[in-house]
Amino acid sequence: MVISAGLVIIALPLAQNANTAGVTGWGDAPIAAFIFPMIGLFLAPIYPAINSLILSSLPIKQHGLMSGLIVIFSALGGTTGSLITGYIFEHYGGQTAFYFSIIPIGILMIALFFFSRLQGKNASVEISGMGGH
Repeated sequence: MVISAGLVIIALPLAQNANTAGVTGWGDAPIAAFIFPMIGLFLAPIYPAINSLILSSLPIKQHGLMSGLIVIFSALGGTTGSLITGYIFEHYGGQTAFYFSIIPIGILMIALFFFSRLQGKNASVEISGMGGH
C-alpha cells in the first residue's frame, strides 16, 4: 500500500507536465500513463487476502452469509468511492481527485493494522485455549 501511495505521488506530477499532443501509440505515451496503472498491481492482492482471512476465521456454515455481506459492501464501497472521486474531480480538478485516492489507502493501512492485531490476539487465545485440554 505504501508503494501504491508512492506511485500516486510520483505519477500525478509526471502526468501534469506530460505533452500528450502527439501521442499516436504506446511509444509516444508519457511515462505517467504506464506508472499510474501499476498502482493496481500492488492494491489488487489486498482485497482477496482480507476476504480469505475473514472467511477462514468463521465457521463454514457462515461463509455464505459473510460472502453476501462482502459482495454488498464491496458494491457500496465501489459506488460511493466513484461518486466521491467524481464530485472532487468536478469541483476541485483531476489532480486533486487523484491525490485524494491516498486517503482510502491510508485508511486501509490503519484498518489492516488493527485487524492484524485483532487476528494476533485471537490466535493467541485459541492457542492458549487448546493447551488446557
